[in-house]
Amino acid sequence: MYMHFGKEASAYGKYRNDLPSDLFSSLKQRGVSFHNAVTVDIGAGTGVLSRALAREGAVVTGVEPSAELLNEAEKMQRQSGTSLFYASGSAEELPAADDYADMITVMRAWHWFDREKALQEISRVLQPNGHLLVMDAGFQTGTDIVDKTITFLKERLPEGSVVPAGAKAESAQRILGFPVEWFEEWQSHQLALKELYSLDYSVSFTNTEWCGRLSSISWLVSQEEEVRRKVMEELAEMLVSEHPAAVHSIPHTCSIAILRKQAT
Repeated sequence: MYMHFGKEASAYGKYRNDLPSDLFSSLKQRGVSFHNAVTVDIGAGTGVLSRALAREGAVVTGVEPSAELLNEAEKMQRQSGTSLFYASGSAEELPAADDYADMITVMRAWHWFDREKALQEISRVLQPNGHLLVMDAGFQTGTDIVDKTITFLKERLPEGSVVPAGAKAESAQRILGFPVEWFEEWQSHQLALKELYSLDYSVSFTNTEWCGRLSSISWLVSQEEEVRRKVMEELAEMLVSEHPAAVHSIPHTCSIAILRKQAT
């Protein structure tokens, strides 16, 4: 079910690199510290969370199936000076030994997994009483530029393209953005929900940066190249025409589920 984001690896690295500034302080307040914690970051993408985890003192392995995204992550790691290890792999086949990890993290990726296989692997790799953090972050509707952009894309992309990503499109009911089915699945694999909360934050984009951010979302990555190119050109023209020299403050929300593996 993985989307091939690798063809937009550069845009992904440049324009999907946001995390709430208070993410780690909020986790520490809830008893989750990454200092010296052996951590596997699944669906690491270009490594924005992996690098942040390393800065928090974690011993990090970033796992990602896309060679293009891994290459971008390694390049950005060298530029940042952080120390961590990246490995080719997937949530369904983790390149880690049994009971290896104190922590497993997932950011913006759970909805792309074969969840049953992923949960079996997580149960194998995560130590008893270890934590699984499932997080999702994205821009919110309700501002002029976001609503105008979504309307623009709906009018130009094939019908049914502008829908929630991956498995989120299959769920009719959610709690803080997470489909309700996921909570039962986590519990059935002895992953007890410790806390569920969200953080609101804003990200600033120029017109060019906003186009770059949109070029890496599943609505556009899933399209044929000619369609993507035409839509992005028209979007850029619209933004320049209606919002010349603008900097947009786009509201985002990050939802966090803290789960603990129950000892048997």
